[in-house]
Amino acid sequence: MGYENSYQVKILSKQLQLNKNKFYTLSPNTKRFLSKNNKLNLSVFSLSLIKLSIRQFTSIRNKAELNLVKWGTNLTSTVGQGRFTKQVFSMIQLPPNIESVIIGLLLSDGLACFSSPSSKNARLGFEQSLANFGYFWSVFILLSHYCSSYPHLVIRQRAGTTTYSLNFYTRTMPCITEWHKIFYVKNVKEIPANIYNLLTPLALTQMIMG
Repeated sequence: MGYENSYQVKILSKQLQLNKNKFYTLSPNTKRFLSKNNKLNLSVFSLSLIKLSIRQFTSIRNKAELNLVKWGTNLTSTVGQGRFTKQVFSMIQLPPNIESVIIGLLLSDGLACFSSPSSKNARLGFEQSLANFGYFWSVFILLSHYCSSYPHLVIRQRAGTTTYSLNFYTRTMPCITEWHKIFYVKNVKEIPANIYNLLTPLALTQMIMG
């Protein structure tokens, strides 16, 4: 994990502790997220926390933008920048480190899918329990350059138990469609025959963590 990602997790850990999908806030400022019965408004709290971290992350990246860096390691978030043109989408190429992340995610809990039957290009989706927030956030930071929106809080009821998770999707892009063709046959995920040539240490790390 790079300096920026570890810095983010350190910041978040001071404000949030996760234990069996329950929030315990450490900062007195979080009182504004509590309802009258002292229950935490998860939607408001998580969204505010995400926006705060994005601002801090962007600030750190901007300070180092004049440094000589490896291709793909200085990509900032494009969340909230609207829809890209076809010309921009056609020019997007994934750096090797991002491709490794995507390979690892597709070998675990990640998915490449089309947002609708009429979509021509696929997008990458990823979801994790709140118990894995640190890992989930590190993945989002790596891929936020390709996302148009922040992660979403997902609340489900399973066997009388409420579960909480976070998910995000990238933009629909031709470069993601190429990976959909590699990992999916008739919209069913399969391990590619050339998986040996695709695996890297980073891809294996994401596969194990995911």
